[in-house]
Amino acid sequence: MGWVAWLSVYIAYALLLTFLYSGLGLQAHALDTPIGPEELTNLVKLIVNSFFLVAVVNWSKDTYTPTLRRHLDLMLHCTFALILLQLIVYIEHSGFDKIGSSESSNAAGYLYDPALCFWGVPEKNVFGAKIALFGFIYLFNYYIWEHRLPIWRAVIVFLCAFLSNSRTPMAALFIGIIYVLFRHLRIGGRVVLSLCVTAILPFILGRLLRVDNFLDPDDGMGVRIVYWSTFFSRFSDVSIFGRGFMSAGKFLATYSPIYLGEPQIHNLFLNNYLDFGIFGSLSYVLFLVFFYRFCQRDSAVWASWYWTGAFLPLLAIMLTLSTGYDSDTAVYLSAIYIIGHCASRKTSRLGTEIST
Repeated sequence: MGWVAWLSVYIAYALLLTFLYSGLGLQAHALDTPIGPEELTNLVKLIVNSFFLVAVVNWSKDTYTPTLRRHLDLMLHCTFALILLQLIVYIEHSGFDKIGSSESSNAAGYLYDPALCFWGVPEKNVFGAKIALFGFIYLFNYYIWEHRLPIWRAVIVFLCAFLSNSRTPMAALFIGIIYVLFRHLRIGGRVVLSLCVTAILPFILGRLLRVDNFLDPDDGMGVRIVYWSTFFSRFSDVSIFGRGFMSAGKFLATYSPIYLGEPQIHNLFLNNYLDFGIFGSLSYVLFLVFFYRFCQRDSAVWASWYWTGAFLPLLAIMLTLSTGYDSDTAVYLSAIYIIGHCASRKTSRLGTEIST
């Protein structure tokens, strides 16, 4: 299991580097230490989430039971009921004037009042990322087993994504679902799907994703572009060992012409480089690559498109957000493994029964 080895290397290197930077005070390289309560909390979450992922995969890889799928489904039913209820509370408090996509990313974020938060995180992008990841699981936990798309689940997921005022879940879900449907359909279905996507693409790009505002400094994507440009323009100021755990906020505050107070640079891989340098960033990428290969190795032939489709939404979110220190990535990887692995085991058992 190469992915476990690379994940272990990543965690061990992160702990070692954090200890050296904060415990021994190597400020000449770190610049952005010592470790505070928030950094310590996220470091503990990083360790716990890694153990959780390894434990779930090791437990479920020899397990095949429809009960496991039903329990996952029940959890997702409750999750989206709470997500929808939380969004309704936000929208009702705003006087129903912030329904759906707003004129700008900054204006859309005003929907989230921390005083009203009882589920999730009162931050637009993070909340939207959760909708995207759990939405994909919610749809494909049914689709992979029943071989048909549950319309009512799709309506609920995209309704939550639309009401969240975040473009992240809509873009990530759109990419993942279109890819899987395109690979699964026959030629005629692919033609119809392509025509439908072409017809609605102007609406998605203009109204929902607001591509016309991408370069606007008041827009979320415009801010991201400024942050990423700052990273590459100041690349020489980052040590090959990084600048210390969760250093992106201070890096942006120091060098970026625009900084809105975020603790991350809206890109998981750039974040990893800022925190842990070349080796830390490379070990995390190799962990993802080997986990993807591990998922495909023991799966049925048909499942190759499922694994690619399952990783696309996660990759889209990693490239525009940073969920590496939250629980979302570990839970998502665990869930897609359970769904794909159990479906593959079901296919294998059916083939064995038919052959005998």
